[in-house]
Amino acid sequence: MKNTQLPIFDYIDEVIAIREAKEPIYRRAAQDLADFFRSSLFTKVQDEILEIRTRVKALDSLREKIIRKKFYKQFNRPEDVLLNLSDLIGVRIQCRFKIEEEEIFSFLKEVMTEVGSDGLYYSRTNPAVRLELAQDQPQVQTNGFTIYRIDGFYAVGEEVVRFELQIKSMVSDFWGDIEHKLIYKNNNYLMMDQFLKELMSSVYESLSVTDRQLYLINDRLGGGSNAYVGAERESMKALIAKTLNDLFVEKMDTSMGFTVDFKETCEIISIYYMVCRNVENQEDFSKAFLELFQRLKTIQKQDISFREPISMEGEFRPWNRFSKILGERLLALINQDFEWNLFFRILFLIEPGNNMEDFCVFLHVMQDQTLSLLMESELNDRLVDRLGASAAQRFHQEVEEICAYVLTDLEDIRIIYTRNVNQVRDVFLQFVSEILDNPDSVEEWKGDKESVLERLEQAIRGIF
Repeated sequence: MKNTQLPIFDYIDEVIAIREAKEPIYRRAAQDLADFFRSSLFTKVQDEILEIRTRVKALDSLREKIIRKKFYKQFNRPEDVLLNLSDLIGVRIQCRFKIEEEEIFSFLKEVMTEVGSDGLYYSRTNPAVRLELAQDQPQVQTNGFTIYRIDGFYAVGEEVVRFELQIKSMVSDFWGDIEHKLIYKNNNYLMMDQFLKELMSSVYESLSVTDRQLYLINDRLGGGSNAYVGAERESMKALIAKTLNDLFVEKMDTSMGFTVDFKETCEIISIYYMVCRNVENQEDFSKAFLELFQRLKTIQKQDISFREPISMEGEFRPWNRFSKILGERLLALINQDFEWNLFFRILFLIEPGNNMEDFCVFLHVMQDQTLSLLMESELNDRLVDRLGASAAQRFHQEVEEICAYVLTDLEDIRIIYTRNVNQVRDVFLQFVSEILDNPDSVEEWKGDKESVLERLEQAIRGIF
């Protein structure tokens, strides 16, 4: 059958065939470039750089660009398309904050100090890698925003491969992914063009504010006085809670068509997140949030259904009476109560383990937060002195059981709200202090502990 394909597509097929034949060369070039920039930059700006990524131009993207840029008109020979494709290889240096983009670019110029006859800059350690550093940076894009985008050339044997180097902060990288997916790669006809531009501009400005806030937090935590640690801890928790809320409100609206208020749920998850990562000092704060931000970038790209039940992998293995009583009830509630379902859905999405593992970690944190007073060695020693070793152990077990039964009976997600957990802890403090400081209470405990435990139960219920 006679080929009825347009000549344009024959041309594109030839370009693709050359691209595929040279795949090993391009892969090697991408790896060499990543190694070069890591070795050149990490000695000076290791803390600022999160990662260096490379990619070879994908086939579909190459086809689209040949048509969009009309390369079939510019170059007679298909091989010339690849020789002149400025982003055949993509190299991206990701840093933490936008202000660090300039710092990395400046250091790059300190590394690439030699200038060839072609006007390209290179390092004495590797003349094969050359950059066009004479261009003004950052460049202004068609959308009006700026980007550090540098043209490069790499000699692989007899082959000269072009590459594009980008320097992007976390927020710039996040924004770039959004814009690339929603605008640049969206071929649907977009109505209300001016409104869309204004909306995207507003999103960019919000992300820029977030970038500045993160930088200020990092700057304060990195060099500030310990007197600020408590305040900064609260600020970090609030920032994590807001970040979670903003993302999952959007996801919920997409999934269900409406949203509910779950700000306090996000607050609890932010506290849980910090506790699980043993945040104790300034450096921990920054590390924890950077880890979360990277995770949320992945979640942002996922389709999340708030209508589907949550699946639990593996068998629940409680480690004491508290975990058994509370854990079994919460597992029953996960797909019955929407608030609990929402809480654990977000929790499981941001944590790396399987759902059952994350559930057990949550129970550990819940137990520690609620019953931490009983875990203190000094207090435990006093209980042993007052009641004896075996009686003190039974005291622990029975108090934990009462607490678990009350919380289980309530079922309400408010049992994990910070203010309520703090009040439960205060009730325990008053209860244990009475046992330790009042001889009559000790005797009452020994003779009629059911009445004493009933008072404890009523005090806990009174909080809710």
